[in-house]
Amino acid sequence: MDKEKMKALFELAGVKVLSFWELKNQYWPGDVNHFQIRKEFPWWLVLTPFGLIQVGWRKRVISIDWASTDVRTILTEDVVTKEETYVHAWGYFKAAEYLTTWKEVAETLQRAGKLEPKIDIPFSWSIDLRDLERRDLSKILASSPPPDGEWVRLSGVLQALSDQFPNLSVKVL
Repeated sequence: MDKEKMKALFELAGVKVLSFWELKNQYWPGDVNHFQIRKEFPWWLVLTPFGLIQVGWRKRVISIDWASTDVRTILTEDVVTKEETYVHAWGYFKAAEYLTTWKEVAETLQRAGKLEPKIDIPFSWSIDLRDLERRDLSKILASSPPPDGEWVRLSGVLQALSDQFPNLSVKVL
C-alpha cells in the first residue's frame, strides 16, 4: 500500500491522521527472495487522536492492528481473522468499513470517559498525554527510557507529539 492509498483509506473512514511513518512490511520474511515485494508493499504506523494503528498488506488481506490503543472490540461479524485488537480486511472497501467502525467505537468510549488520552508507543512503554501537557518530555524519558536501538523510530513519534503539543519541550540528550 503506498502513502496515498493509506491516507485515502483513513480519509474514507473519517479517521484523522495526525502523523504517519513507513514501516518495513511486517508479513513477508526479510530474506532476499522477498526484497522486492517488501519494498513495493510497505506497512504504515499511523498516529490518530486515539492512538497508533499499524496497517499494511499481507498476502491477500490488509492487516489493521490497533493494539497500541485502549480500544478493545471485535469490529465485524464477517468471517475473517479478527480479535479485539486487529482485523484482516479483504480489500480497501472492507478496510475502510472496519476503520470507520473502530473510530465510532473509540469516539463512544471517549465520550463515556472510558478512553484515556494515552498513546502507547510501540517500544514497550507508553506516555500519558496529560503528562505531556504538564511535563518536560526529557523528564519522562529519563524516568522510563525506550529500549536500545529504538531511538530512530522514536524520534518520528516524538516529532509528531511535539507538533500536536506546541508547548511540549522535546529535548533528548
